[in-house]
Amino acid sequence: MPNPDTKAIKKMQQPKKMKNLKSMTMKLGFKTGWSSYFDGVGTEQIFASWIRSFSAVANPIHLSFTFDKFQMSHNTLNALATVLPKFTNLRVFFLEILNMKLREFDMMVLAQGMVQCKQMEHLTLKYIDNQVIPMLDVFQFLVLMSKHAPFPKFDFFFRKLFYPEWHSPETRHKLDELENIQYVLTKQSIHVSKIQLINE
Repeated sequence: MPNPDTKAIKKMQQPKKMKNLKSMTMKLGFKTGWSSYFDGVGTEQIFASWIRSFSAVANPIHLSFTFDKFQMSHNTLNALATVLPKFTNLRVFFLEILNMKLREFDMMVLAQGMVQCKQMEHLTLKYIDNQVIPMLDVFQFLVLMSKHAPFPKFDFFFRKLFYPEWHSPETRHKLDELENIQYVLTKQSIHVSKIQLINE
């Protein structure tokens, strides 16, 4: 008889058809809540496999993912970025990343997937870390999204920033040069949103 862990893993890897699913929220943490059930048996690989298969059985309008202290590899990030454009009904996507480090390459992988989502209407990304987030990583992400994001509305919130670096005249000038965005810079955080043009 397979043990409970094996049964649960197989169930996640082979989700049932959910044709009428309109909204879905998933929260994944490390050694907290239900995710502790899978500690030590490759949670990250399970999730990458599950998210790839999920796009084949469901097509939600609203989709929300929260990762808390969950160290995602390139494989997991690439899986998420790859399936987003496949959700043809997806209109609102919320992604929250808490207490984990994203590298510049990681953020570019996500951005490349997001800019392919022509069906999306509103994207929200909230990235909060307990260590300082490098300014260059965030800025390159903002440049790509401000130039190539096809959806009419987005909100990006980043915290924890090294404020003196962001508050310099050079950085302010670079932010002001970004097209179609407005921003609010506070101590250790920045909120960037897309400007709605009148002719849109």
